[in-house]
Amino acid sequence: MTHATDRNRLLKMDPDNRAFEILHKFDGINFTIARSRYTANSWTVSDRDFLFVRVYRPHWDNPNDVVFFGQSIDEEKFAGDPIVENNKAKDTVRGTLHFFAWVAKEVEGGLSLKYYTHANPNGWLPTPVYNAVSKTQALGPLKYKVLLEK
Repeated sequence: MTHATDRNRLLKMDPDNRAFEILHKFDGINFTIARSRYTANSWTVSDRDFLFVRVYRPHWDNPNDVVFFGQSIDEEKFAGDPIVENNKAKDTVRGTLHFFAWVAKEVEGGLSLKYYTHANPNGWLPTPVYNAVSKTQALGPLKYKVLLEK
């Protein structure tokens, strides 16, 4: 589980994130299993929870650049695994991260930070809630870029 200071920093970066936990870290490599929970800030919509693997590594084109990427765990394939079975939130809808990536590159005069995501929140979402969340999705990566440039 993250420390309180990490949690406070996370809330500043993404106020819709309600929880983030590292569930397992593999020794010797930058590979983790994590869970994140998000809210749409609407009483009509259930929170979304994502169970995923993530990897942090040097970029394959330039080892000075960094790539951080991952995807949801296939819960059918890993049914019965304690990490999957013990981390099912009862009051949320489990979303699917088909793919996500952060690519950080040094550029002249600063840092280029790109964020890619292909996700399915699963379940029903009213169009106004979906549109409101979608509009703020890029603000988190922008805040991280500003923080990294300091």
